[in-house]
Amino acid sequence: MRYQKNHNFFKNKNPLNSYWAGFIAADGNISSQGNALRISLSAKDAEHLGKLSSLLSDDYCLRQEERDLNDKVYNVITFGLSSKQWKDDLEENWNITPAKSLTLKFPEFDNLENKKAFICGYIDGDGSISVSNDKLSLQILGTESFLSSILVFLVDEQVVDENIITIAEHKRICTLSFGSSTAISVLEFLYNENLPLLERKWDKFLKHKGTRSYRTYNRWTEQDNEILRENHGKMSVRQIMERFFPNRTYTSIEKRCGYLGLKKHYEQKWTDEEKTLLWEKYNEGMRQCDIWKQHFPDRTYSSVKSAIQKLKKKT
Repeated sequence: MRYQKNHNFFKNKNPLNSYWAGFIAADGNISSQGNALRISLSAKDAEHLGKLSSLLSDDYCLRQEERDLNDKVYNVITFGLSSKQWKDDLEENWNITPAKSLTLKFPEFDNLENKKAFICGYIDGDGSISVSNDKLSLQILGTESFLSSILVFLVDEQVVDENIITIAEHKRICTLSFGSSTAISVLEFLYNENLPLLERKWDKFLKHKGTRSYRTYNRWTEQDNEILRENHGKMSVRQIMERFFPNRTYTSIEKRCGYLGLKKHYEQKWTDEEKTLLWEKYNEGMRQCDIWKQHFPDRTYSSVKSAIQKLKKKT
């Protein structure tokens, strides 16, 4: 039977076809011998696959079948049509080729929304959004190279801090994982209500976000970076925080300094008057952390402890 097909659907990149290209990159199969595009999903996702089918063909009907796997029977829904134009456009625009699972390279984008849509589609195919013990998590499977491209993108867009995100490998399968507030930040950044997102996954994010109070990642701007570079050699982290970033935590500023290569914090020499005050308060039985907070808040806590240890050695 000959079906009516929208051969040009993948010809020019836009958020909608970028989403479905991402989904195909994860869950689709391109024939190496012919031009067939095939996608098989659990029957529970029949409505979702039907959305793509209706975009590619007006009269094609998804096929339902049962498959045996490990002594269990699964209901499967399948889309399968051929188009040389689809095959060529998917390769040219999104690097999707036959036997893509080990060779897929993250595509180039000149449009932020198309890039985000592609990642959303890929998550709906090879990602998981879950809630456990009232904590949200996001995992994405793929090759190390592909996942590294996603991570670099999110770091460049200042959605996540690369210092706290790693890619884990187990039996040749790599996983990029985000938890708690970081997962919320990533999903908020990617979410687009105009995309045909897989509801059973993204509803977990929307419901959890609506019931929990998360402080999401506060993105660093290039202007913020310049402030850190300019003042790191003149001021302590605490001084920078109080003067320029009162809404950020000390730890986040310290981590950002490390990310920018600003490893050493400026520390003024201790004056005789400061040493005298420090020693007096210590001998009065005042705790070191209280001495730091009440008398030397512009210095780091570790420098106060170090100064006390030096004074003790001299006595």
